[in-house]
Amino acid sequence: MTRRLLAPAVLAAAALTLSACGGGASNSSSGTPSGTTGTAATSSSAPTSTSTTATSSAGSATTGHSPSTSTGSTATAGSVLPNPTGYSTPTSVMPVGNGCVPARLSVSSVGIDGEQVVAMGTNAQGQIYPPPKTTMWYDKSAQLGTSGRTVIAGHVTYDGPDEFYDLDRVRTGAPVDITCTDGRHLTYTVTDKRSELKTKVTTDQQVWGGSSSPVLVLITCDKNSPLIGQHHLNNYLVWAEPAAS
Repeated sequence: MTRRLLAPAVLAAAALTLSACGGGASNSSSGTPSGTTGTAATSSSAPTSTSTTATSSAGSATTGHSPSTSTGSTATAGSVLPNPTGYSTPTSVMPVGNGCVPARLSVSSVGIDGEQVVAMGTNAQGQIYPPPKTTMWYDKSAQLGTSGRTVIAGHVTYDGPDEFYDLDRVRTGAPVDITCTDGRHLTYTVTDKRSELKTKVTTDQQVWGGSSSPVLVLITCDKNSPLIGQHHLNNYLVWAEPAAS
């Protein structure tokens, strides 16, 4: 596809409310960005076209804004989506303890093969909003392999299909393979998935809450959800846990 940004994860308060879609400014105590929610006028991470917007209790992420190529139906007036004005920016993060900073992501069953993962924070609006053709790890979320929730966001469309375009086709039980910056390889297994209103994602503790075990959350926009302008109302969320050894 000619690619376009995801709306914040659903990339929501942290990502990719990915389309991972707009998130808000980061809350140091919780690791979730603060800001407007995924369906608010200024969602935390959602691009203005096809961002996937996901939001935490304090914010949202956009990683799936959908331009004219989107397959979603047009939403009726009354719902407002995030409107990011800038992208998240790369950061430099070192592994802590046995933590894994993701460098590559593969979900081969849906055509995501060795996508580069870039550590990023929020944009100037406090949103998670990756640039086009960019898969981002929200750097305030947990490092892979450690207790907590790791958020990775990307777009479904941006001037065409983007990296997470077919994420909604993934099946429960499918493998998710991660290569770490230190060369290690980790495999997770998809345990759950669903489409969720970006405004709801902002307070979804299954995305931004704590966890006593490692949980990976992939966020993008739901390309089949209604549109307001060029923004989808929903994020698409996928959860995965470490594969049994």
